[in-house]
Amino acid sequence: MTSTSLLDVENLSVGLRSNRSMTTVVSDLSFHLKQSEILAIVGESGSGKSMTAKALMGLLPAGARITGSAQFKDVDILANADRNVQAIRGTGIGMIFQEPMSALNPVLTIGLQMTEALRVHGLANQADANKRAIEMLDRVGISAPHTRLGQYPHEFSGGMRQRVMIAMTMLLEPDLIIADEPTTALDVTVQAQILDLLKEIVAETSIGMLLITHDMGVVAETADRVLVMKQGSRVEEAGVRTLFADPMAPYTKALLAAVPRLDGNLSSPSEFPDSDAPILEVRNLEKSFSKKSGFWRTQATTKALKNVSLSVQEGETLAIVGESGSGKSTLARAITRLLTVDSGRVIVNNQDFLALKGQSLRKARSDIQMIFQDPYSSLDPRFKIGRTIEEPIHIHQNIESSQARKRVDALLEQVGLTPDMADRYPHEFSGGQRQRIAISRALASSPKIIVADEPTSALDVSIQAQVLDLLLRLKKELSLTMLFISHDLAVVGKISDRVAVMRSGQILELGPTDRILLDPQHPYTIALLSAAPSPDPEREHRLRVDLPHIKDAGPLREIQSGHWVAT
Repeated sequence: MTSTSLLDVENLSVGLRSNRSMTTVVSDLSFHLKQSEILAIVGESGSGKSMTAKALMGLLPAGARITGSAQFKDVDILANADRNVQAIRGTGIGMIFQEPMSALNPVLTIGLQMTEALRVHGLANQADANKRAIEMLDRVGISAPHTRLGQYPHEFSGGMRQRVMIAMTMLLEPDLIIADEPTTALDVTVQAQILDLLKEIVAETSIGMLLITHDMGVVAETADRVLVMKQGSRVEEAGVRTLFADPMAPYTKALLAAVPRLDGNLSSPSEFPDSDAPILEVRNLEKSFSKKSGFWRTQATTKALKNVSLSVQEGETLAIVGESGSGKSTLARAITRLLTVDSGRVIVNNQDFLALKGQSLRKARSDIQMIFQDPYSSLDPRFKIGRTIEEPIHIHQNIESSQARKRVDALLEQVGLTPDMADRYPHEFSGGQRQRIAISRALASSPKIIVADEPTSALDVSIQAQVLDLLLRLKKELSLTMLFISHDLAVVGKISDRVAVMRSGQILELGPTDRILLDPQHPYTIALLSAAPSPDPEREHRLRVDLPHIKDAGPLREIQSGHWVAT
């Protein structure tokens, strides 16, 4: 171990047992990490990033085989791993997991979970532990920390739960933090807050950090050095500026080329047919959710949609952007009749879609289909994918089974898969392949409108690029109209013709993609763009703009042709 290193990993290999064979998931990996340094480990799913972290933390499944060494503070934590890792876990090396809700115990209060490790390690009694927990919650930006100690994980937002995980990790004052995809599931604004917080912690405490991510924008804004992995092996390692400016490995070049950029080429506006009537029109949509709470069962009401109106022309892609809770997905589900609304109308092909019933509704449903965020949860694990794709064909088209199977084969080929895959189950496919299956199922009824709800948010950057290219190709070939829901502004820039910005159930800005992304007018849109990570470490990053407080926005006003802003 060098005098300046905090962690030295040499020739690390990890094998996992599957049935009677051993599969190598990390192969002969070496790297080092210094104090006050952030080393990003990047690569696609299956590259070995998370397995490397789990090996260092002693979290691999039973039967795993580990070789090599990992020197941390003059101790090889891989030798006699059960004893050595247990001694340094938490107090020496802390870990922030990707999904805080699954890492936190839902039946224990935040206070009990935060203070448990302090008491187990004998570092504080309960009173002192509570005091330190309150101070740390305040440090990571959680208001009313005294009250928060007595609350449960479900009472926190996703960003707040991630802050709790960071506070819990920092309570033990580790020398090294391993952050495994700490911002993947977060909105762009919350992601920016968490990244700024992590950088501040490293700078103030002089600890080291291993940042595991597939988001190259996060890497550019956060890391000092970058280690690129593919199929368990190191492909390239360099300083962050060097790697982005002059990548050497073809795989690294491909990763960087796949990253969508806000300052890159925005999508070219589609050519719409001359028509006064849009193919989809939403008029004054209202939706509220009620929740009973308390001893007397008082009812709290949340307005998810507030007088939302918009229209989409045939062949157009309209993107809906905003934070979690802004009403994006509620709007998508309302439009597709997956939930009922309080009032308003949805006009599809000059028909009031919300008023249709029976055979008329069934016929209209074939014209508007949805692609969900998580394809695995939307595919029935009991059925082969051929049957899943074939089902809407039988529902919406009266054709024989042999013809339906030919249609399934054609749909699979259309999305870049092969007909023989129809006889496989969902678990036999990768995430990107499952999303292609979900797209083929949505196309099975020959729809005119596709509503895509965060269809690429869970995908690696290269797979995301492939799915976006597929959607763009299908849109052109099939003359599709799309409503594209996303919180990733760079993705929106690549695929959309117009953008509607939502917050608290209201549309605050609506206009052509280039105007919204390059010349935003509403303070909320400006704040969203300021938080978006830029995949360029040499670029002067935007100053973070605080999100404005907006309770009820006024009506939209046209400031330029086609560009509307809430007053």
